Amino acid sequence: MGSDIHNMLSVWDDAIRKVQALRQDEVRCRSRLPLEPPETRMQMEEQGMQGLSSSIHALSVASRHARTALWASLMVTSVVPSPSSSS
Repeated sequence: MGSDIHNMLSVWDDAIRKVQALRQDEVRCRSRLPLEPPETRMQMEEQGMQGLSSSIHALSVASRHARTALWASLMVTSVVPSPSSSS
């Protein structure tokens, strides 16, 4: 189970880094947009939004999986045995 959690956290970290990189690219592109013709601006914005949208979706899925793995690990390690009813 430990390696599964490690893998989930690694996927989550990768998704975070991808969103960060795409946001940085978006900021860089926005600074160059006024220099581009209108048709090119629209294409650049659309491509950037599609990439960012899909990476945010991947981040939400990775976050959900990581939270679930961590919660399951917590539940498995914190199970308290019930008091036995036999005397």
